[in-house]
Amino acid sequence: KKKKKILKSSKKRPSNCKKSRTRMEKSLSRPDLKKIESLLLDRVSIRNSCHNDAQFISQNMKETDLKECYIHQVTPFTALHLPIVEDKPYTFTAFFDEEPVAMFGVCERDIYEGYLCGDIWCLTTDKIHKIPITFHKVTKLIINYLLDHFDYLENIVPSEHIETINWLQNLGFTVTSEVIQINEYSCLRFVKWKET
Repeated sequence: KKKKKILKSSKKRPSNCKKSRTRMEKSLSRPDLKKIESLLLDRVSIRNSCHNDAQFISQNMKETDLKECYIHQVTPFTALHLPIVEDKPYTFTAFFDEEPVAMFGVCERDIYEGYLCGDIWCLTTDKIHKIPITFHKVTKLIINYLLDHFDYLENIVPSEHIETINWLQNLGFTVTSEVIQINEYSCLRFVKWKET
């Protein structure tokens, strides 16, 4: 079976992407969720996550996402409930016909060299395969929304998870040349910079 070619990034950090530390610290504050929660596309809606969402998705998580939790040595329960316990402002749930099908969000990383990075994550159920086009549209809007608050977004993906890799590349992420070893699994680092 022919493997799909993975595009590698040659994009450098934009020179005008730096901000003052004061401005960056403001972007860490709780965002206005009205833009996201008002989304309703083809029976898919987005809301701020709650523990009921986390419980349902952790019990119905698709196999590849279960494996990602295993690679990072975290249980699905912890991976989904912890962002809510910590009251993270960027944690959302996607509903299809009022059933939770995905939880996603971004972890705020410390400001490094004047840049603010957000580590994005997404864990889903198998029902996400029923709405691939709509889910792509929704996540693209959310990625653009998050880039209003971060200089760039990053995700680490197991190199064998082609479906996730294709999804990220369709959202405009590019893979760096480095291969990262996480608990003896080869992973790739994907990055998307704020457009300037």
